[in-house]
Amino acid sequence: MKKFLELFLVLILITASLIVCGGNTKATMDVYAEDVYADEIIIAENIDCRYLDPDQANGAREARSLTHIFEGLVKESNDGKTIVPLLAESWEISDDGLKYTFKLKPGIKFSNGTDVTAEDWIWSLYRARDAKTSNSTTVAKAIDTVTSPDENTLVITLSQPIASFLANLCKWNMVVKSKDNYDSQTEEEYYKNPIGTGPYMLDEWQLNERMSLIANPYYHIEGLPKTERLTYQIITDDNTRILQLEAGTVDIIFAVPFNLMESLANEPNIETKLFPGTQIRFLILNTTIPPFNDPKVREALSYGIDKQAIVDLVTSGYGEPAPTFVSETHGDLFNPDLKVEPANPGKSKSILAEAGYTEPVEFTLSVTSGDVIYVSIATILKSQLAEAGFKVTIEPLEYGSLQQKYYNLIHNAIELQWTDSTPDPSDIGAYACRYADAHQWHSGLHSQEIEDLYISTIGEMDREKRVEKFHELQKAVSDANYLFPLFRAGFSYAYSKDIENLEITPFNKINSAILQKKK
Repeated sequence: MKKFLELFLVLILITASLIVCGGNTKATMDVYAEDVYADEIIIAENIDCRYLDPDQANGAREARSLTHIFEGLVKESNDGKTIVPLLAESWEISDDGLKYTFKLKPGIKFSNGTDVTAEDWIWSLYRARDAKTSNSTTVAKAIDTVTSPDENTLVITLSQPIASFLANLCKWNMVVKSKDNYDSQTEEEYYKNPIGTGPYMLDEWQLNERMSLIANPYYHIEGLPKTERLTYQIITDDNTRILQLEAGTVDIIFAVPFNLMESLANEPNIETKLFPGTQIRFLILNTTIPPFNDPKVREALSYGIDKQAIVDLVTSGYGEPAPTFVSETHGDLFNPDLKVEPANPGKSKSILAEAGYTEPVEFTLSVTSGDVIYVSIATILKSQLAEAGFKVTIEPLEYGSLQQKYYNLIHNAIELQWTDSTPDPSDIGAYACRYADAHQWHSGLHSQEIEDLYISTIGEMDREKRVEKFHELQKAVSDANYLFPLFRAGFSYAYSKDIENLEITPFNKINSAILQKKK
């Protein structure tokens, strides 16, 4: 009887404690989560962000961090095939394709507890359009006006119909930012002190060392994020990242060298997975200086590349040769008539000889140091092109130095990768084809024909005609021989077996809000 009374009293005390906590199931789940799940997940990256300002950011690395902090009206679905609501509950598009009316999710707050206002939305979208610091303004260029007839409605009116505009709203700069936060500090301070509505907010940032994000206490989806702290550890060397994963000092690594995926999968405490993606690896030539200012040299080089051999040696069967700069993820906009041709080094030499080159054509191939995949590609290209009449010098550079080189068009050739940031190829189209965006992707080509073809795809609302124009554009880029898509492959991840709910979109965005790690 005494034992029964003691048990009864314990049950009463447990019930009372739950009532003090609010008496709801969420409190019970939180207590359980604290016992079962870790409060920090560490992700190792090979490079750091330069900025955490969406209108200053450039590239996939910054996009991955910005997604945790900022949110837009819509986002892509996990499989990348549809566009779904985020901070907008619904939307309507006018028949002429010029007016987009969004019903906003009510009660949204920034991570500092202040309300998101219509003024914030209007200022944010105009800044996405007008910021001189951004090379992603293309996605917002057609915005004419942004108005808010009431606190729960946002109306975006375009100056012309844009076929990809809804997809454009998934881009990292088309998010709501705090105008008060911007007004309260200098531009330089603002770049590194972001405030958004995402599941996480910045806690600490030591550039090129670590970035620590903590849960947003005002996040608008109840029960999320699942983990209190998300930390990015910057480890530039691939092998060091792998060793730290094996030692358990980091939890997730990305861009695992393909030849190591199988051996890592055999580790007792590690999982590996190749997530479907839009990533393509490229060789890009600077056409403003010798030797690639000569179209004949570029043509000769095109016959010297054996893409299948690169795939076989670098991806260990995880990749496929890429015939065009558009990912097959984009369905009918991908041009199926473009094929990967076998290498023909004899033809390369003939073209060079006819153009008057009697000695091997020398150039420097600049790559990111410490990146096994880039260095491996460069090594293979050097060997292949030696048989085709070229002499290649490989120049490994720290990523910041490499960026400065190609931004200023002082490189000969570079290796870069592209991962789409929206469910439409118009974004890579702008980079690769329009000079004002990125010097036609750091090639300096300035081809008006290619630029005009790209512009013709932007406002074409007839799907059939847009497909035809995109196919023509891809053919023109292929014929110009200034960027060479080498291969496409999914995103190679390795992670602790204690990690749960790791979801990666085809645009390499982590759904961090649901990510957890068992203790």
